Amino acid sequence: MLRPAETALLTTVRRTVGWPAATVVVLPLVVGLWALFWDNPKLDLYAPPFAGHYGPRVGAWTVVPVIAGVLLYRRAPWLVTLPWGRFLVASTGAAVLWSVALALMDGPAALRDPLLPSGEYLHDVPRVDGFGSFLDGFTRTIAHGPHPWTTQVAGHPPLLLLVLAGLRAVGLGGPGPAAVLFVGVGCTAVAAVLVTVRSVVDEPTARACAPFVALAPAALWVAVSADALFMAVMAWGIALVAVRRGALAGGVVIGVALMLSYSVIPLGLLVLAVTRRVRPLFWASVGVLGVLGFFWYFGFYYPDGLDQTLVRVRAGDGGRRPYDYFLFANLAVLAVALGPAGMTALVARPRGALAWLVVPVAVAVGVSDLSGASRGEVERIWLPFVPWLLVATARLPQPRQWLGLQLVAGVVLDAVLRAKW
Repeated sequence: MLRPAETALLTTVRRTVGWPAATVVVLPLVVGLWALFWDNPKLDLYAPPFAGHYGPRVGAWTVVPVIAGVLLYRRAPWLVTLPWGRFLVASTGAAVLWSVALALMDGPAALRDPLLPSGEYLHDVPRVDGFGSFLDGFTRTIAHGPHPWTTQVAGHPPLLLLVLAGLRAVGLGGPGPAAVLFVGVGCTAVAAVLVTVRSVVDEPTARACAPFVALAPAALWVAVSADALFMAVMAWGIALVAVRRGALAGGVVIGVALMLSYSVIPLGLLVLAVTRRVRPLFWASVGVLGVLGFFWYFGFYYPDGLDQTLVRVRAGDGGRRPYDYFLFANLAVLAVALGPAGMTALVARPRGALAWLVVPVAVAVGVSDLSGASRGEVERIWLPFVPWLLVATARLPQPRQWLGLQLVAGVVLDAVLRAKW
């Protein structure tokens, strides 16, 4: 029998379930039709509001995500009953299985080919000629010079290119090791988020939201996207800060995340929310500044890098794409990434300690959207925000039905959209 609080929540969800769940279909349809009738070549999208192509397909590999979805749906109740350590490992494994299964809709090549275009990181790995000299000249080559960095390298701080160059130096170059790094480490973001939820809220809440965090439609863009790696590193930094005993180490990891991607900057609001005390915030700040200072000493000054990246963005597609269209299109893409369960949970307004995790990230999304810094392609750029918003699903009644709907949404999306990553 439901308790009064659960009955009230169920009533709230039932009253609101129609329109928030429908936004997963309606919003992309509306902004897609807007793009079609507007016919603005500056949008530079072939599957608006998504980056990629619409291409419904059925083939030998189509069955892979279907089988994976059925298996994960059936095993989800068992997963949440495991002892805590095994639960974290199993949740991460479920995320790996789901993201890889979705990628395999296009066959095994889909785990390699997205990393090979000339605009991706691997193209510039041979240009890394030493730690100090590389960092010292990195900023000057973002927006100017005869041989500017490729699109992805120029759009981010230099750390990931250094990591990939290091892998190449030890014989692990190429798309295979990079894909393992992105997916293997990226999916551990699930465990990091659950550790944080347990620390800030409680363990039952962490267990309740775990299947939704691991198996969201956003998994389509985890394999194989470098942004999955950024998502995980930032999530672990926040998790270490949240447990408080690891504030300094958490600050160092957050600093590493900042050296991987500028897109995680707005998640500083979440860091403030999970600390809420001066002492851990101080030590976390020391860790962050230590990493930024280290790279500055060797030649990369973070504000200059960000400034030059914005110059490059404004000179490219990011400057040509219309602000007003992507103000709404970005949110439509986020709605799809969260799925019907995620959108419904957000509209139900998480309360209490759970709100300390969800609300700052929702504000961070709003700030990112209003800034216009990302006009399109937020299905990967905003990946670091997605798992934190999905923790709101911990309060959904009838979670089995919602999880089934999430998995179906992921398979359908995968079947109709040929993602770019």
